[in-house]
Amino acid sequence: MEKDKNKKLRRVVRKKVEDETVLFNPKDNDDTQLLLHNLKSKAYYEDFAKECKDQMLDESFKLVLSDIIFKRGYEVQEFADEVGISKAYAYQLLNGSRRPTRDKLVMIAIRLELSLKETNRLLVAAEKKELYVKNKRDSVIIYAISHGFILEELNELLREEDLLEI
Repeated sequence: MEKDKNKKLRRVVRKKVEDETVLFNPKDNDDTQLLLHNLKSKAYYEDFAKECKDQMLDESFKLVLSDIIFKRGYEVQEFADEVGISKAYAYQLLNGSRRPTRDKLVMIAIRLELSLKETNRLLVAAEKKELYVKNKRDSVIIYAISHGFILEELNELLREEDLLEI
């Protein structure tokens, strides 16, 4: 009975979404659409936040950066050495007291050999724009990430294209 009710609700949500021409990420699942429906149906955001807090992602910059660093097995000093920053600055990034520029984040991503997905996750968590293939400079950066370039190779390609280096 509950399963049928959820199935019917999902159809209703899908239909309502189509009627409103809202564009979703194609990777979103039915739970995400139900969450959106729940959000839109609440009179107060606080009600939604309280009811759905367990379903929300915490993608704060310091948590995403910590996750990336420690999944790679780095200690803070090793991370700082690898990306060419001071240990003090590394700690400031990890505790959230400093926000790096977009270029600094790209430099970190290149030096840690992050994938494009990981790089964009880091950028978004830091409230920066994702790399966008239609932007010429971003497309060079995407190419470099996709082909395993080191920072010097990326900067060389950026210079060749008369674009600002990282």
